Amino acid sequence: MQTTNNRTDSTHAEPDGSVLSYEFGLSGFSIDLKNCSVRLFNKELNNFSVYNYCDIREVNYTLPTTESDDAEICVLTEDILIPSWKF
Repeated sequence: MQTTNNRTDSTHAEPDGSVLSYEFGLSGFSIDLKNCSVRLFNKELNNFSVYNYCDIREVNYTLPTTESDDAEICVLTEDILIPSWKF
């Protein structure tokens, strides 16, 4: 299904099934369980990509070692232009 934001005239696809998502600041990802795809985005850099499961090489994370550190999620893809996404 496609939806249109009348305020900005932007159009994007809405998933038809179950979705798992994570957003932090201006970036994040959503996993569409029905279509077996992952949407990665960084609004600050205006980067948006959708990958099939087979195009995701690895997903890993790091936990903070001190209170001042942040946790990080890293998604590695087969994409030549943006091979790594960090959240």
